[in-house]
Amino acid sequence: AGPLATTGTILAVVAGLWPLRVKLQRNLDRRFYHSRDNMTSLLEEFSREIPRLIQREALVTKVGSRLTELLSLPGIAVYLARADDPERHFDLVAACSPPRTVLDDKIPDTEEVTPARTYPDQLALPALASLLESRGEPFWADAGDAREMVGRQTITREQADLKARATEQVQLVDHGIQLLVPMVAQERLVGLFALPGRPGDDDYEVYELQMLTIVAGQVALQVENARLLEEEVAKLKLEEEMAMARRIQARLLPLTLPHPGDVEMEAINISSKQVSGDYYDVFERDDGQLVLIIADVSGKGMPASILASNLQAALRAQCDNCDEPAVVLERINRQIHASTDPQHFATLFLAFYRPDQHTLRYSSGGHNAPVVMRADGTIELLEAGGLPLGAFDFGTYEEDEIFLGEGDLVFFYTDGLTETKGPDGDEDFGEDRLNELLTRLREESVEDIFAAVKTSLHDFSGRTDADDDITMLGLKIAVTGQESLREAGGLT
Repeated sequence: AGPLATTGTILAVVAGLWPLRVKLQRNLDRRFYHSRDNMTSLLEEFSREIPRLIQREALVTKVGSRLTELLSLPGIAVYLARADDPERHFDLVAACSPPRTVLDDKIPDTEEVTPARTYPDQLALPALASLLESRGEPFWADAGDAREMVGRQTITREQADLKARATEQVQLVDHGIQLLVPMVAQERLVGLFALPGRPGDDDYEVYELQMLTIVAGQVALQVENARLLEEEVAKLKLEEEMAMARRIQARLLPLTLPHPGDVEMEAINISSKQVSGDYYDVFERDDGQLVLIIADVSGKGMPASILASNLQAALRAQCDNCDEPAVVLERINRQIHASTDPQHFATLFLAFYRPDQHTLRYSSGGHNAPVVMRADGTIELLEAGGLPLGAFDFGTYEEDEIFLGEGDLVFFYTDGLTETKGPDGDEDFGEDRLNELLTRLREESVEDIFAAVKTSLHDFSGRTDADDDITMLGLKIAVTGQESLREAGGLT
């Protein structure tokens, strides 16, 4: 029994001392492996690896895992700042726990194994973020003094700021976070390393804090580079989309305009930097009627261009079979509402012109009322119609008919014209200014009127570019009496 008792005693002592042995071994490994002599090689490793990782989630996950392994960290969470967020929210991107080792597997079952830590999905640090951003140094959250500060009344602005920081410290500690290492790039806080305290009485060594700070700066720079790359890719994608939208928009516009009899007709589309859904169409039916369309589709870029393309196809099909503008708009309204989202709609003006009778029958789907400039200077607005197309699945449209005499002009346009801003950005070009211009130029050709309108817009805004697409369509009845006199040599 003697030898057996001795053996049992030895095993019991070994089992009791084993956790201490594991702890000592870890401390020895940490202090030996991460001595100052190894700092340079570790930093070189990170300097090589970090620039190779472009995708942000992969970057922070790889760095977090490697730091946890090399520095024997109890865990680390990496948070990235939200863009343009005044509340300074940080979203959790990666959470890393220490890897299990052979020594961990040999720990007796009597010792409790610490479970993997959980971190909040987001942190709101409006008070601490500015401090971390300006100092760029590790911050230790001390809940003891902070809890006392939270309960105090504040009088001065400084006291209020201290209380706000204290409140955030308490929240961090309650989440198990005691150390924050800021990720600062170009004087901007792009993220945080969030770490729990080391178990027991262990503290973070100075060289560990130095390592975390240096790596945090490297990661911050790479995160910023990745953000700039994403923005550049998005910009190129947007430019490609806009180029495609412009090509679609250009294909919607007729290459030539019909000029039957005594009708003078011109059209122009001035594109803005952001392609909108402006378009016009003019075509001749088999019975000789002219169909005139001008429209402005909601939205910008590709979605607006696609909707405009679908709208044009539907209108051409309907107008070939029906010459009642109100009926056509009712049908088109139901089609658009059934096939598109509610936020997608279009304002549109549709007219049928009979050259043999000089009559214009029209209906408007919430579009800017075209201006009829009579030869005697009288102005009329073509306002009969209804709601914008696609906005609702109900509604009827009114239509009206007018007679056009010699010298009369019908000026169609989209709101980009009248809503052009002046240099101060407050005043619009407006309908009154447009009507005054048309009155003064009513005896000019449609081409000259368009040129004068463009010049007036440029002089008013002080710019050559436009904030929105501007589309103009003009129809003018020639003065045949004057033309006959010219032919007879009576007018020069």
